[in-house]
Order: sequence, then C-alpha cells, then structure tokens
Amino acid sequence: MNKLLLLILVGVAVTAFTIPFAPITKDLIRVDVYTSDQRVVYVSDEGILEFGMPDDALYSSDDPYDFFPELIDPSSLQRVEFLPYGSEISCNVLDAQGKNTVGNPEFCVVLNLKLGVPVYVHKDLFTSPEFTSPGNLKV
Repeated sequence: MNKLLLLILVGVAVTAFTIPFAPITKDLIRVDVYTSDQRVVYVSDEGILEFGMPDDALYSSDDPYDFFPELIDPSSLQRVEFLPYGSEISCNVLDAQGKNTVGNPEFCVVLNLKLGVPVYVHKDLFTSPEFTSPGNLKV
C-alpha cells in the first residue's frame, strides 16, 4: 500500500513539473515589433498596438533590474504580455520558473526592446484592423 501511494505521489510530482506554468491563452497573440524614433508598434494579423517611444530616462540604463528589481534572472524571461485592465493596459512578465511580475507597460516595452523578450498582446487591445506598411519603422 505504501509503495502504491509513493508511486502515485511521484507520478503527480512529475506531471506537475512537466505542465507549463503559464499557458498562452487563445486571446493572446504573438506580435512583431517595429520601432522609430517616436514610437513602438506591435503588429499582428489582428491589428496594431502602438506606444510612444519610452523616455530616454527609462531607456538609458543597460540594467534590466532598473525596471523589474524583483526579477532574479532576466535571462530566464519567457514572454511579455500586454493585457486589458479596465480602460488601461497592464503588462505581465513571465519567467521560466512560472513567476509572473506585473509591470508598467512602458517598462515592458523597454524590456522587449533591450532583451528581445517575445511579446504577446490580448486581442482586445488591437486598435487598427490592419497595418499595411511599416513606413519609416524598423524591425
């Protein structure tokens, strides 16, 4: 009986560690990023999400800890998610250990630009149905 219980507990533990901690929902869409001197545009087939280029004060430091001091290892970041929060935009940063950190959207933009962390946007945040040409924007 004890061996059976031990086997079940080991099975549950192994299963718990193989299931992703933060699955990507159907409402989150991976986006491409385009930048210019004045703006950052996240683009998908659903539309665009646009931010003004973060202030020089935010973007001047090379240390990601300036933006997320509670993150232990910036190299383990998995993704940035922009989500609706009432009439505002919220940003979640997820790491490989399943830790979820809520951040200011401007800080998340900087984190994406500095570290190349993949970005996912909730489908309700897209403002335009299409993005035909990046114009003077850079990939």
